[in-house]
Amino acid sequence: MIVLTVALVLLAVVTAGHLLLTFALIRRVRDLQNRTGVPHDDGLPAPGTPVGPFSLERLDGSTLDTGDLATGDVLVGFFAAGCSPCTAVVTDLLDDPPAERFVALVDSGETEPTTDLATRLSAIAEVAVVPWESTVSAAFGQEGFPTLLRVRDGVIVEAARARAGLGRLAVR
Repeated sequence: MIVLTVALVLLAVVTAGHLLLTFALIRRVRDLQNRTGVPHDDGLPAPGTPVGPFSLERLDGSTLDTGDLATGDVLVGFFAAGCSPCTAVVTDLLDDPPAERFVALVDSGETEPTTDLATRLSAIAEVAVVPWESTVSAAFGQEGFPTLLRVRDGVIVEAARARAGLGRLAVR
């Protein structure tokens, strides 16, 4: 009976030791991930991604293509009518327009709300209405609304869901 009790106590001590080591290992792995891992928001293109080829017609009838983003800083926004986060971002942009060149790409959803959104944005941006699943979305790697991208010399340097997520563009 004493041998069984000693074996049971020894098993309990070994099990407790293994649990403590497992929790310590989990904590260490999480710490390493937080220090070395780059935070990633699904649906946002990674900084350093070049803009792919695209061509589309702006509301004013002119053409916007990859070459138009090849030099300088451009803020590119993807919006959809009826999207409440998009409404908040658009309101912020209308209240305090960006100093940089701004291109707004509006999803071609329901006609009336889309036209209204595009018209409002045309006061501060070059606007085009495009289908969400288009070559433009693929060219930028855009997978959701709203999306704000800072493009410098044809390469995405920042991506965010709200203006506050973009460093220099958040405040003038």
